[in-house]
Amino acid sequence: MSTGYKDVLDKLDNYHAVLARCNAPQDLNAPDVDGHSGAKLDQLDHLLDLHEALEALEKSLQSYEEGGQHTHKDAMRTLLAQVREERDMVAGVLRQVDDLEGKPSVGLNDVIAFQRIHPGLSMAEVETLVKQGWNVQDYGAMWQMTLEPQGLTDSDVREAVRLGYDLDTVRAYHEARLPINEGSRSRAKIDGELKPLGKGAINSVFKGEVELEGGKRMTGVFKAEKPGSETFADAAKTAGIGVERPGWALRSVATSRLGAPAPPPRWT
Repeated sequence: MSTGYKDVLDKLDNYHAVLARCNAPQDLNAPDVDGHSGAKLDQLDHLLDLHEALEALEKSLQSYEEGGQHTHKDAMRTLLAQVREERDMVAGVLRQVDDLEGKPSVGLNDVIAFQRIHPGLSMAEVETLVKQGWNVQDYGAMWQMTLEPQGLTDSDVREAVRLGYDLDTVRAYHEARLPINEGSRSRAKIDGELKPLGKGAINSVFKGEVELEGGKRMTGVFKAEKPGSETFADAAKTAGIGVERPGWALRSVATSRLGAPAPPPRWT
């Protein structure tokens, strides 16, 4: 084992040890110290230690990459990129904690875990996620939907959290290719997963249990919208209707609330 490789392993072990302290349960009601929140000071100390450990690991990885006959350079290069991302994330959290007035409202372990999924979350946003019962795995699964074709948008994710939706409800919106906002809110909650009910030449139909506002339950049938294709009507494109997420269901509901079918466009 080369000296450079051993140094990287030593710095990596130190980083994991510091991270374990950051992830330990924290007393958010720790006594004040000289007029400052004890919990805030604890978080600052842990974050400074973590940032220092990451900088030391980054320096060791850089030295290894610049060395001569090392045999793990590709793996170390990948790790170096990850370390830099982590260091930037920790620096952002450090700034947020430093700017806090009063004691933190959420533990450092939750802040770091959710920041890894979505860097840039504020402490208040992390607090909302924790209070709503989101765990890191489900939150990560929701963000994965933004990477899929015709997937969710960043705005959809933020609205889902604001409206208090759970992962099953978000997944139903995603499968329906519907935007998540106040206008598309159904006041209903999907209970469990949708189960295939039937399939035709174009569409598939699903069956599921729904809890309505007020606690009333019902069994409903659900048909997801299909994205646009080469047969997408030219008139729809001209009108500005998006091919990937046309929102036919929302347009149908909006038309019904007007009390009459939407008139065809008049061309002059």
